[in-house]
Amino acid sequence: MKSKGPTQVFREPWFKADRERLAMHATALGSALSTIRRTAEAAALRFMLTQLMKDTDTPVVVIGDINDGQHSNTANILTEQPRYLVGDSVGGGDIALYTVQTLQEYRDTRDVYYTHVFQDIRESLDHILVSEQLYDNSRRRRWLFDGMAINNDHLNDADHKVTGSNDHGIVRAVFKHRPIKGGV
Repeated sequence: MKSKGPTQVFREPWFKADRERLAMHATALGSALSTIRRTAEAAALRFMLTQLMKDTDTPVVVIGDINDGQHSNTANILTEQPRYLVGDSVGGGDIALYTVQTLQEYRDTRDVYYTHVFQDIRESLDHILVSEQLYDNSRRRRWLFDGMAINNDHLNDADHKVTGSNDHGIVRAVFKHRPIKGGV
């Protein structure tokens, strides 16, 4: 999805027409446009996901760089903000997606997840989202979450771009085929 970097507005006819007044606001305008575009992209993908997932039992996995954090508006649109169940609670959402990062956080005692570093700020911009068939507490679970790892050591090297590595970490999730007993 669109990066967090500001859209380059200086080439736009509307910007050129009023450059004197708008120039000092170029970064704010560009950042706002990037956010709007990312939000629109999330909504478009959510439309496709809802059509694919509604009233089906087909497992769905969405993997990618959404250029936003797990609690961002972008992620909320994509996931439908499901309720995460704990203990022996069971449920699941027909069109919900669950972030693997949250599933891992329920198992860990620390939050040190990041897939991108920009100006010394570490963020998780890359995500794996899974449908209820891969959610531990779902009545329709077919696959049990077995852990997540982020390969991101290269992001801490000052010259990682020179060595040809990506500027994002790689998120990996593992699941075991273990359908819930007595599930639908």
